[in-house]
Amino acid sequence: MEEIKKTGKPSIDMPHHRWYPEEAYNREVPKAKAYDYMKQRNQNYLNDVVLRYFGRKITYREFLAKIDETEKALIQAGVKENDIVTIMSINSPELVYVFYALNKMNAIPNMIDPRTKPVGIKMYLDEVKSQHLFMLNLCYPAVKEIIDQTTVEKVVVLSPNDSLPFGVKQIKAWKDRQEIKEGKQPVITYDDTFISWSNFIREGRKVKEVPHIPYKENTTACIVHTGGTTGVPKGVELTNENLNAMVENLDYVHTDLKRHRRFLNVLVPFVAYGAVNGVHTAVSKGWESTIIPKMDQGKFAELLLKNKTEICLGVPAYFDSAMEDKNFQEADLHHAVSYIVGGDGMKKEKEFRLDDFIVSRGGRVIKKGYGLTECAAAATVSSDVINSIGSVGLPLPQISIAAFDLETGEEKNYGESGELCISGPTVMKSYYNHKEETDLVLRKHDDGKTWLHTGDWGYVAEDGQVFVTDRIKNIIPRSGYKVYPSVIENLVSQKPYIQGCACVGIPSAEEGTAPVVYAVLEEKYRNQNLEESMKEDITNAFLESYLPDYNYPYEIIFRESLPQTSVGKIDKLALKREYLDEKGMITEKPKVFSKG
Repeated sequence: MEEIKKTGKPSIDMPHHRWYPEEAYNREVPKAKAYDYMKQRNQNYLNDVVLRYFGRKITYREFLAKIDETEKALIQAGVKENDIVTIMSINSPELVYVFYALNKMNAIPNMIDPRTKPVGIKMYLDEVKSQHLFMLNLCYPAVKEIIDQTTVEKVVVLSPNDSLPFGVKQIKAWKDRQEIKEGKQPVITYDDTFISWSNFIREGRKVKEVPHIPYKENTTACIVHTGGTTGVPKGVELTNENLNAMVENLDYVHTDLKRHRRFLNVLVPFVAYGAVNGVHTAVSKGWESTIIPKMDQGKFAELLLKNKTEICLGVPAYFDSAMEDKNFQEADLHHAVSYIVGGDGMKKEKEFRLDDFIVSRGGRVIKKGYGLTECAAAATVSSDVINSIGSVGLPLPQISIAAFDLETGEEKNYGESGELCISGPTVMKSYYNHKEETDLVLRKHDDGKTWLHTGDWGYVAEDGQVFVTDRIKNIIPRSGYKVYPSVIENLVSQKPYIQGCACVGIPSAEEGTAPVVYAVLEEKYRNQNLEESMKEDITNAFLESYLPDYNYPYEIIFRESLPQTSVGKIDKLALKREYLDEKGMITEKPKVFSKG
């Protein structure tokens, strides 16, 4: 391994390059639509299985035919180049077909959480002016409530049953009818606006010719959403180049991500982690993906063993659950080739324990990854050649990561902490319709490069490994999702009786971390024994908001004032210490939202 001359600056030395062959970082990102890139990589493997779904095996040959079939249906439905089509669904083969069919015709999938409340759905649809919506069947009541107030003309209803094998589908259909009778599933009225997937595809058979739409550089391939420091969710525009660069870079990491590996896809498709790594990376790299529509954390170990999973991307909480499973404890894990943890931080003690657990049963040490929605989900990954406890791995070959001084903007030396910034071909195009927010995080430095400012605190070691030591934005990782305290604080602060509030993350046995709100009442509301009714009022505000339930606070605590730091800022660390001193780790179910 050739020794490099060091300047002390990671962005100049690129110390992680020593771990990769030169071809890994000195090459062009493929100029192609994500669909064309995926197809080209797999054109010689048409008989290979690409998706497994409840026992059904889908080969690349059938997969590509389904995408073509879906494209015709989109054309018949009136979808055109550059249209933004909103998708709100869990994982299914149909979602993947739509994703690639839209890309093939240079239309843009706008991925949103199917748990979003009606007011939030309307906000997302209005922002992009979607005329077409693909939704999970369970979303029908929420969408029906607001559809007439939007630009949407056609809603295609997706069901997890659509791709089931015949026998399984019959059984599931019977169970669904029972649940509809019991009120556990909505009764869907199909009409000119709401159509089933089967009718959508049937209509597409009227299309005889499909126009070829050429690739255009730096166009948006998909929109995935992230929370914002202002409390306003933002759509992240990822390009074809972003998606393809992710696959190309992962070709060279030392984590054994080769073709034909059995991949367990438990990632939700409406976040970058799921859309980029769970869908495009897996399909392009030739993994045999088992799709899990709805993840039950308690069944994670069972799924890993049943499928003899070789590659899995998951959050730490999933692996915590697996280690408690008796069958997993007694299992042979030689098939555990590349189990990668991301989406949440992992303490050193937990990493030691997980490594020992897997290696002692024949598997390889756990891999870690780090990234943001704004850089297509992943910027680093640890490997079999270098994997220090506590690090989040090496930057991908074409990615540059460095720490910068928050005040001066100067790059830090090896081992010196600062704001971690990322530069490279996976960095997003922009936030959709949020230029000011885009300019805050994408900044051109004196070196001429555009850097993504992560808001995370950490450093780069001399060997190239990256260490994240804190979250500048105070993001709360909860059950694999990122909770933004400002979103919670903004909603609570809207109440006229609230003088001030602060949201802090408290360690939780069940969720990893849970948000707790400390609030101060306006003086005229104090000492009136109104706290319980106010908590109920705040609870209702969350239930009526567009926010998914992982944003709901675990507990609301009233106090006379909020502690301050020496410079007058709210001291959230003091609040966290106060909670832990008085109550310790959260082990119970949520207090505020105990009704479910």
